[in-house]
Amino acid sequence: MTHKCGVKIMNDEKLARLLKIKTDENELLKQKIKMLERQLAELKENSNTDNLTGLYNRNITDEAYDQSDAVIMCDIDDFKILNDTYGHNFGDEVLKEISKMLKSCVRNSDYVIRWGGEEFLIFVKSSSIEVAANLAQRIKTRTEKLSINEYTQVVTMSFGVSKLNKKESLISDIKKVDDALYDSKKAGKNTITVFDNQKKLTLKS
Repeated sequence: MTHKCGVKIMNDEKLARLLKIKTDENELLKQKIKMLERQLAELKENSNTDNLTGLYNRNITDEAYDQSDAVIMCDIDDFKILNDTYGHNFGDEVLKEISKMLKSCVRNSDYVIRWGGEEFLIFVKSSSIEVAANLAQRIKTRTEKLSINEYTQVVTMSFGVSKLNKKESLISDIKKVDDALYDSKKAGKNTITVFDNQKKLTLKS
């Protein structure tokens, strides 16, 4: 009887140990899954992020386009001259400070993309053309007051603003806002051109 009880007790202890081992293994597996999920999220974020500025890169364009109603294209004026005058390190600082300022001006629902070099796209969600134009004006004013290192009032930007037409395509909408930006450059830079209902309006202040 004692022998049988002893065997039973040992079996219970063994079962308890096995259950604890299984529980520990499950917990470890859950931790590994969470770690892999974090790594995958970081990889996805990094694949959509510009290394220098921390803004989105072109990989996010289709998503941004689908979620937005207006677009702003902006370009740093005379960026090559800034690089040649103050050095490429200064140019990088300009890009970083401009990017930081752009992110501070938009809402969480908007997308700021480094489109290439010193050019940026801002996709604005649920917005009228007037709201997008006002956002461009606010960014323009902030840029003029930007202080980078010991230099102030050396950076300006030109802007194109356009309503998105989902009946057309991303390519055609980008071309429209790019043409508006080009008109701002031709008008003397540090300027906003709004494309609305097949009409262009260039704003200078």
